[in-house]
Amino acid sequence: MALLELAGVLASYDGVQALHGMDLSVSEGEMVALLGANGAGKTTTLRAISGTVAVQGSVRFDGEDVTGSPAHRVARLGVGHVPEGRGTFVDLTVEENLTLGALARGRRMRDLVASDLETVHGLFPVLREFSARQAGALSGGQQQMLAIARAILGRPRLLLVDEPSLGLAPMVTAEILQSLRELQGEWGLAVLLAEQNARRALAIADRAYVLESGRVVASGDAAALREDAAVQDAYLGADDPGRSGQPEQTGRTT
Repeated sequence: MALLELAGVLASYDGVQALHGMDLSVSEGEMVALLGANGAGKTTTLRAISGTVAVQGSVRFDGEDVTGSPAHRVARLGVGHVPEGRGTFVDLTVEENLTLGALARGRRMRDLVASDLETVHGLFPVLREFSARQAGALSGGQQQMLAIARAILGRPRLLLVDEPSLGLAPMVTAEILQSLRELQGEWGLAVLLAEQNARRALAIADRAYVLESGRVVASGDAAALREDAAVQDAYLGADDPGRSGQPEQTGRTT
């Protein structure tokens, strides 16, 4: 049984239809990419899952119907969400942001906070170095690392990540996506990754869905989609569409 299942999901904003019968699934411990241009429906799909947009159809998590459930209930069930724009608490320090993330976990998992924090610091050493710095003073890449770290410290079973490469240099993007892959492998974390940068997303995902105007137009094994001529022509022409080519210092060594 899939960990996450969407069937016939519809969503709209101000009367404009954004999703037109979305069907997708994510298995336990699987990384799935959502690909498509701006306006394809990637962000709305993640919001439909996390309970931050009204939907019709069926959204099931671990066999439980969560269609239309409030966001706090979905989060308690084990869904973490890193929204587009990162969503860090800019007036709080890095350490305070991470502490808030850890508070979201269940009581049974709270004794693992220290070891999980070590894992986070291993992936993103800059967060240890800048633990006393306000989140708003971090670079864009560092804020993205903090947003992901805060979400995973809640120990979700499924992590929704929306456009992590937005506004970041290619090297920083590659570093962040590789960290997600490492987390998925080490913790058995399921990841649903919404990303315009199809080439990079397909390089780390197990499967992918290609969206266009709120509909799935292609899906399958990530390796097979990389070789699909139609997908190549439509989505793999540019390595980093709309991204900055300027290097950014993140503080992580490889």
